[in-house]
Amino acid sequence: MDTRDNIIGTARELFCQYGIKSITMDDICKQLGISKKTLYNYFGQKDDLIEAVLLRSKQSVGEAFGKLMADNPSIWDLLDKLPATLQKMPDVRKVPPFYYDLNKYYPVLAKKHSEVVYAQNVEMTTRFLERGVEEGMFRSDLDVEVTAHFLSRIYADAMADITSPPQYGIPVKRILDTITDFILRAVLSEKGMAHYEEIKQQ
Repeated sequence: MDTRDNIIGTARELFCQYGIKSITMDDICKQLGISKKTLYNYFGQKDDLIEAVLLRSKQSVGEAFGKLMADNPSIWDLLDKLPATLQKMPDVRKVPPFYYDLNKYYPVLAKKHSEVVYAQNVEMTTRFLERGVEEGMFRSDLDVEVTAHFLSRIYADAMADITSPPQYGIPVKRILDTITDFILRAVLSEKGMAHYEEIKQQ
């Protein structure tokens, strides 16, 4: 790992553990054992470093989803692992201290990141829907473009709940399972629905 990557990784760990606001550039230098001059050679200000951490998070999520798609030959293999994968994806929005400080103290960066992530979610959801249609498990008349945006918005809202204090004491897994069930019943073809009900009874 080169110096720049090491700085980003260390900053992410500190931001996620303690929040962005409380961590200074000095703290990061101390943790890494490097001089401030070295740090500022890579990142001119704290905002630049935060943006790099956000970009790394986006890239990691994209890589995790790409691996999920590649490793699972059928839509059902993918769906079986999707909830667990969503929970494990290295998305900084799942870390309350980071997400809270980002929105409160860095609203411009938060808005920019939200827009980038939303576009990424639409692209990933589109690939997921297209695969389901190709396999005959999703409805052939499905408007993939509109549905991808709709589902991405649902996911974004769910993530907002997950990164906030638990609502009504509902576990995260239950939230994700319910959303998945709701989505499937809206997009499954007759063939897909029959297969889904069969799986649920096992």
